[in-house]
Amino acid sequence: STPETLRLLHDGAIDFGAVSSPVDGQAGLVVRSVSEIQDVFVAGARFDELRGRTLSPLQLAGLPIVCLEQNTSTRRYIDAFLSEHGVRLQPEFELATSPLIAQFAARGMGVGSLVRNFALPFLRDGRLFELTLSPSPPPRNICLVYDGRLPLSTAASRLLEQML
Repeated sequence: STPETLRLLHDGAIDFGAVSSPVDGQAGLVVRSVSEIQDVFVAGARFDELRGRTLSPLQLAGLPIVCLEQNTSTRRYIDAFLSEHGVRLQPEFELATSPLIAQFAARGMGVGSLVRNFALPFLRDGRLFELTLSPSPPPRNICLVYDGRLPLSTAASRLLEQML
């Protein structure tokens, strides 16, 4: 998770990390965006009546939601987005990983909250479909982060250069 990666970075256990935005700033933290991501809500055949419909955040909140645990930046982002629209998420299931969310949603246990990239294999083979939400969460970014106050090893510097 982003908080765990930032903690490891702060503790000096890692040279840099890949996290999703938004990133809570720490003194000296350098954040470099490398890729855009989109949060989506997906469902399986149990929710087929929602296919092609546009849902409001309030309508979404009335569904059984499967999402990440609260200690992740993705969950905080989705909670903040829904809160802006007067909705407080009451998930049916809070899981530790995105692949589990996709599996739960595909099995009809609820509507999954995922970054689209994690849902793509399920969307492509038809086990899941993407819900249309209006408004939808704004895109965010995958970022590389490192402590700009500390020198990076040669290997870490080269790898970081290649990734950027």
